[in-house]
Amino acid sequence: MRQPNRSRWRAGISAVIVLLFLAVPVHGQAQALPFDVPRQPLGDALNAIAEQSHTQLLFSPDAVRGRVSEGVRGQLTAEAAFKKGLGHSGLCVRRVSAHTFVIYVEPPAASMVDRVTPIAEAKPVEVVVTGRRQPLSVDGGGTGIHYGKAGAPVAEIGRDVLLSKQGGNALDSLSLFSGIHILNTGSSFIGGVDGASRGEGMYVAARGLNAEYSLNLSDGVPIAQGMPYSRAMQMGVLPPDGLQAVSLYRANTADMAGDAIGVTLDWRTPSPFDFPANGYTRLQVLSTTESRARDYGQKGLGGGVTFELARRWGRHKDIAVYLSLYSDSRLFANSEIGGIMAAQNDHAWAFGLATSAAGAVPAHDADANLALTGLNFGVSEGTTRRTGGVFNIDWRPADGLDAYLRLNMIKAHTEQASTLDQIVPTAVSWSKTNTDTYRLSVDSVSTRVWYETNPETIKLANVKTGVDLKTEAFSLSAYLFASHSGFDRPDHLETSIRIDENDGINADNAPRPLGGDLIHYSQSGRPLLNLTPDMLADFDQADTRLLARRAGQLTAQTSEQTRAGGGFDLHWRAADGLTLDWGARLTDSWRRMTYRDWRNDYFSALLGRAGVTWSDLGLVKGTYSAAVPGLYDWRLPRVDSQRLEALFHRYKTDASFDTCGALFINNDNCANQSGSEQSLAAYAAVHITVGRWWLLPGWRQELTSIRNTYWFLPMENGNEQPGEWQNSETSYNEGLPSFFATWRGDDGMALSLGVWRSYSRPSFQQLAGGAKATTTDGVIIIESGNPNLKPVTATNADISLVWPVAHGGQIRLAAFGKGLKDYLYDSGTSFVNASSSDADTVRYVIPHNGGRGSVVGLELEGQVSLYRHFSLSTALTRQWTDVDTGSAAVGRHKPLQNAPGFIASIGLGYAGQTLSATLNYRFSSAYLASYDVLYIQSSWDDQWVRPSQRLDVKGSWALTPHARVRFGVDNLLNEVSYWTHVGKHSLAVSDIVDSGQTYRLSFDSSF
Repeated sequence: MRQPNRSRWRAGISAVIVLLFLAVPVHGQAQALPFDVPRQPLGDALNAIAEQSHTQLLFSPDAVRGRVSEGVRGQLTAEAAFKKGLGHSGLCVRRVSAHTFVIYVEPPAASMVDRVTPIAEAKPVEVVVTGRRQPLSVDGGGTGIHYGKAGAPVAEIGRDVLLSKQGGNALDSLSLFSGIHILNTGSSFIGGVDGASRGEGMYVAARGLNAEYSLNLSDGVPIAQGMPYSRAMQMGVLPPDGLQAVSLYRANTADMAGDAIGVTLDWRTPSPFDFPANGYTRLQVLSTTESRARDYGQKGLGGGVTFELARRWGRHKDIAVYLSLYSDSRLFANSEIGGIMAAQNDHAWAFGLATSAAGAVPAHDADANLALTGLNFGVSEGTTRRTGGVFNIDWRPADGLDAYLRLNMIKAHTEQASTLDQIVPTAVSWSKTNTDTYRLSVDSVSTRVWYETNPETIKLANVKTGVDLKTEAFSLSAYLFASHSGFDRPDHLETSIRIDENDGINADNAPRPLGGDLIHYSQSGRPLLNLTPDMLADFDQADTRLLARRAGQLTAQTSEQTRAGGGFDLHWRAADGLTLDWGARLTDSWRRMTYRDWRNDYFSALLGRAGVTWSDLGLVKGTYSAAVPGLYDWRLPRVDSQRLEALFHRYKTDASFDTCGALFINNDNCANQSGSEQSLAAYAAVHITVGRWWLLPGWRQELTSIRNTYWFLPMENGNEQPGEWQNSETSYNEGLPSFFATWRGDDGMALSLGVWRSYSRPSFQQLAGGAKATTTDGVIIIESGNPNLKPVTATNADISLVWPVAHGGQIRLAAFGKGLKDYLYDSGTSFVNASSSDADTVRYVIPHNGGRGSVVGLELEGQVSLYRHFSLSTALTRQWTDVDTGSAAVGRHKPLQNAPGFIASIGLGYAGQTLSATLNYRFSSAYLASYDVLYIQSSWDDQWVRPSQRLDVKGSWALTPHARVRFGVDNLLNEVSYWTHVGKHSLAVSDIVDSGQTYRLSFDSSF
């Protein structure tokens, strides 16, 4: 049974051995040391690099006058540090002796590289060294690499690449990292096809693990986790503006938070000293257009404004301020086909061929016999508006002393409304064929239209203040921080109309007869409908032919967390070749979640008459010309959401309140939860230098105490009783050892090896998601969260080889493996493995951990210079996953969720004197998204996402040295943005979202 797991580990071990052979050094290399030079006038930066690297530098003041350097931080050779500082200045560096470098103007042809004339004055300098390599194109070819404390490579996307995105969200740029998979939806909040119908990235899965297994930081401190049912973070709200870089840490050193099995992403805002001393101002105006919205007859126009300012004050320019403000909006109208939605909500699925007239057992493989007996389809329309900003201030009164404040916040509000035609099966049967099988027939269906709103308000705010003190042998970083995140779903409203409405006043309304097949499929796999004339008329004239049902159902949900704390990090160079690190962090957090539901009576009962339609109620403000353009070409009513909201509140009564029962006190509290979480972490690590090897053994200890308050709802023989608040407590004490080793060869080549332990705490919902007790015939059944859930733990291994190539390029090849224990998967709002256990007359139904699992993968990423101004960037990932879900019914050995076997990003860049452009291709192979999506406790009905591809183009035209026009098209080939289906080999039951193309045009001026 464990053989698949072992084979994947063997594959990973073999890959590690191959990399070790590839990495054998063949000649010596200059040593790399730690180093920090901020963005500043180029001449000052070059002198600082020289001083820190103990080298002599020759350059002409005229050659660097008016130019600004790139920031240089990390671990690098002296030559690589100079190259990083020069950035896109058009200047080059060359070593002319062991301790001497010259700066010269880049020759027009490659043949002139060797004809270097040292220019002007020499200045003694010092050599230290660390560095982040710059992506090859200003409009985004790839990532840069610098080296963390352990010497292991840390991937980074810089400011230029982020800004080249020109609107949208910052997640799109993360595809430049290998091992990263961007998800268009999830399952714990706005999820499924409704989430995907927004047509943009929402979550980040990394190295074979779902979003909740990674950690997001803001300027080095954890962002509050405000999602209601998961520790995942919906980071798709972040714009590319107001960021200096995004750093990706694939390994956890002892000084890093240990609750990250996937990766750690640090969203870093600029330091005011990253900008010129004489000041910096930038203004960007953006316009966007979405093609699918225009297909529906909507404008689809959006846009935004960004303003940045950096200034320095004081006699020695030692006080610096950075301010960024942005506001943008997006209007979308995307096509949505919900086959899985219909299967889940209306049981609109069956076996097309069965072994009996009952249809319960498929004639062959279950997914091969799967048939769709109903469908939802239509349009999801909405707007997203974001406002936010960054305010940073630094004070550097003396060399090596920096006091700072970092503040950033954002609010994103989405108003989304989905209008969907529905075909719901009301009678099916199976008839005998020529063989011993029975064929499905859909005998009658209900034609309906369903309308729902999906508003969402997301608020993120982070503040950090601290002091950094550095001397030659000692450094101290002390800081305080606070973070708040809120994810609210206010006023989610639903209503519907149908042909067969029978509610006591409406009576004797029959569904539409059919008989035979309802759905067949196009050559591409999209569902096509066999509609009778009556069905077609029902949809085309839905506002007058179909009868109104309830006067609305409204749910309101809030979820938030506030986190605060502080810590310190000490770094002491004890002796030659030996450095000590130690530190601690204390974090306290508070969270709250509420959920309430109201359901009104039927319109017919409220108005006292039958036959009420949406047209009678004044709920329709027009039509969409087609339900799904090019596929279902009949009209679709456009609902007036403000009119619906007014009607709902007009008819809402005390009896409408029905969150979970009949008693007000239960309805008001039963789905609410609050809690606190305290965490204390301390670490120690030793840096040891042995020749060209840097060794870093370390240990981190994390103690966490979680206290939850939830509502307990008792039932006595089917009779609801008043509930009460109850508490649960959970504590974890995790020791996290780590060991890293890095070898540095010639010309920037580095080999890094790492082994470390990490973990992930269960979500608050799984620990204490409310409780319900039902007593029947003396047997008490208690359904509740489980405070005794274990954390998911992982033993991780990584080997990475980085080597530079000509003209500032670089390549990284890596292999990694993760051994998981006590696995927990994302099950949305429900409990994980909610199995029961009996004790006398009490039966507990609670979530349980799964078993062991593994992830093994290979990564390749790099940037190389091609002919003249062209460059090529790649980010390739091949990974294998296997896990015991903990449920024999669902399947003991399954792939991990949201883990494609192959991910690729390939970019072709051009960087000329005035024109820069990048063509970027992204591909993801098929992957499993959810287990047992039909809720039948089966191993075959998993939800899979089809392979996807996308081609984007973006670029800019420099009007002047300080003004630039940027342009871009997302999804140039007009591919489907999301297609998921039930069963690995069947497309019969599918959700499909078509979001078309997005066109972007902006004007960017800096001075």
